[in-house]
Amino acid sequence: MNAVQPSDKVDSQWFFLKGRDHGEARIKNMSAEEKQRLITTLEKWLSIKID
Repeated sequence: MNAVQPSDKVDSQWFFLKGRDHGEARIKNMSAEEKQRLITTLEKWLSIKID
């Protein structure tokens, strides 16, 4: 696998969208919980509030 492996040493997030392939793995296809986790992570990384 070429992706960053989950680790306490790396600040990364993995999203596996159930029933979706690589071509369908888009934010618009995320569950509400996945979208919220993405927004929370981006807000932390960018130090901004996303509406």
